[in-house]
Amino acid sequence: SILLVAGVTGGGQADLMDGAEGLAAAAVWQLAQELHERQANHRTNGAVGYTYHMRLQAFQLSGDAILDLLTDSPEAARLMERSIGVVAEGVRTASATSADEFMKYVEGAQRRRDPANRPQSSTFYIIEVTQADYYEGWGLHGRFVLVESAVMDCLSEDKGLVAVREGYDRYRGVYHLRSLAKSWSASPDSEVGVNGSSLTWLLREVFTGGSVEAHVLFCLGQGKPPVSIALMELMEDFGKVQTNPVTQDHRVAGWARAMRAERISLKQAADRGGSAVDKDTRSLILELEKRLATAERAKEEAQRVADARSERAHTFQDKYVNALENQESMNERLIETEEEHLKAMQALVEAQMEASEIKDECSEMQY
Repeated sequence: SILLVAGVTGGGQADLMDGAEGLAAAAVWQLAQELHERQANHRTNGAVGYTYHMRLQAFQLSGDAILDLLTDSPEAARLMERSIGVVAEGVRTASATSADEFMKYVEGAQRRRDPANRPQSSTFYIIEVTQADYYEGWGLHGRFVLVESAVMDCLSEDKGLVAVREGYDRYRGVYHLRSLAKSWSASPDSEVGVNGSSLTWLLREVFTGGSVEAHVLFCLGQGKPPVSIALMELMEDFGKVQTNPVTQDHRVAGWARAMRAERISLKQAADRGGSAVDKDTRSLILELEKRLATAERAKEEAQRVADARSERAHTFQDKYVNALENQESMNERLIETEEEHLKAMQALVEAQMEASEIKDECSEMQY
């Protein structure tokens, strides 16, 4: 199953997802606790053949760049198609035996997330559970994907203008998600291009009618009518998307994996049979995309440095103007003090002259 949380700036997605009572922590805790209690009940009843294995992945998706949130030293990661579906290779997979241990992983993932890049990126929590009973001879595999998408304020603006202002990859996944939802059709002849972005590729089962149950939670904000209208239209488009969930049937899961494995094998065989020119072209495209991403990051870094320098220059200018004003005020006070001093000296000289005249008069009278 998949739960997609989408919204606008200030819509409350962060409050809904984060914290000890957020969706991420609640999903992991409830699932781990329920599996642990189920195993304990089986053992209490004497059914020792039951076992389970729970795994957790958490990563931040910015454009096509993947940041592993379960380690302080993330490695290079990329999306690959495997028989179980689209997976993020290079991302750490955490396993534990208790709900408390899984909660530590979730807290660490939320702590490692880049807060400055959060509005422009999507966060994935992928939980995979395998259950089996060796005595009764059955096995089940389940997958829960919790996604917090990038903010969708951009849907109320022109895609080209946003790409020029923010960069080509910044909101490409959000726009492609809307395009897939708007053009979705139940016709078996319709083609779904989910590979247009990493976000939609990871959500491929939603748009290809896979065995998945999908829910979308929209967080709207007040005072943003154009953005709210765009999200309401997206919600209406999502309402017509249909999936085909089949639960608790390992035969269907095995058949789906076999079909994916066969398709991947055919695709790889076709790629190997392609010309060297195609491979060189793909390599060149990848190299150009890497250069473009590097140039965009350098541009953003240069812009941040320029903004910091401009802010320091404005601060210095304000301090310089204040210093000049203080110096001018001090000079005015010094001039006023000097004038008062001159007046006092003049009064003293006049007093001395009067005293001399009086002394001379007294001397004449005495003579």
